[in-house]
Amino acid sequence: MNKAALIAIGGGGLSAAATMAGLFGLPGGFLLAYLAPLPLLMVGLGLGPAAVLIAALTGVAAVGLLGGIASAGVYGGMHAFPSWLLVRQALTQPAGQGETATEWYPVGAVLCWLTVIGAAAAVTTAWSWQGAGGIEDSVKGLLETALSAAAPTLGDMDRETFISVMAPMFIGMTATSWLLMIMLNGMLGQAFLARRGWAIRPTPRWSELTLPDWISWLLAGAAAVALFGSGDFEYLGLNLVIIFAAPFFFLGLAVIHTLVRPLPARGFFLTALYVAMVPFFLLVGVVVAGLGVIEQWVGIRSRVAKAGPTQRSE
Repeated sequence: MNKAALIAIGGGGLSAAATMAGLFGLPGGFLLAYLAPLPLLMVGLGLGPAAVLIAALTGVAAVGLLGGIASAGVYGGMHAFPSWLLVRQALTQPAGQGETATEWYPVGAVLCWLTVIGAAAAVTTAWSWQGAGGIEDSVKGLLETALSAAAPTLGDMDRETFISVMAPMFIGMTATSWLLMIMLNGMLGQAFLARRGWAIRPTPRWSELTLPDWISWLLAGAAAVALFGSGDFEYLGLNLVIIFAAPFFFLGLAVIHTLVRPLPARGFFLTALYVAMVPFFLLVGVVVAGLGVIEQWVGIRSRVAKAGPTQRSE
């Protein structure tokens, strides 16, 4: 067995261990579980798609042995398959370029395909929860059960308020949180490898992120279902809007980074923005995603780039 295969097996084992730490409720287990895709992605972005496949299969097998078939299935769907797909697409080069290729598969397209996977999983899961009162009532029951177990001392009024706020968008927020987790781990893994010269692909300039046009139509279609649908279709449409808006959130951040680049206090501004996201994520997220939608349709960055030389000459 060669060195790359051993590293891949070790990465899969580390990922499985992080997942099980969260499953067993060990100290710091939640953070470790959030970083569970990181070893898989580092193996793949440093050694290639074949290595991440070995790591992913190792992780699934290890989680299955320790946590059972159901846990292995969840791990495979949340971490193993998405990590393999991200690596496979991110390391794809246009045909005919060979090892000297300077073009790579666009990161924005990778992000959008992961979004589609998250949306499909969310709809399938939500539909399986459908009860006599509809999907939203089933989600409320699920949240009620979870809160009773996790926060038994929480007052009835606080519990009802939390459920009434979260239930309408729970499916969408869950899928979006997963997408943010995968992308954040990918960024961390790429940054670590690039600093040591181990990355296969050069680190993309995130301020130059672009999205394929088709993601706009998925967002528009979901919005139409939310506006004109009723019952479960209205509920699913709203949650799909949240999910399909996630790539535009990243695009909005790219626009902001571009706009503040000439400012002398850009570091302070960006720090304030990311700090504000912690307590006000919904509000800030909507504004940033809206900026991303405007960028997709109008091209804010290109307009600023064209206006720059004119402004300097004046």
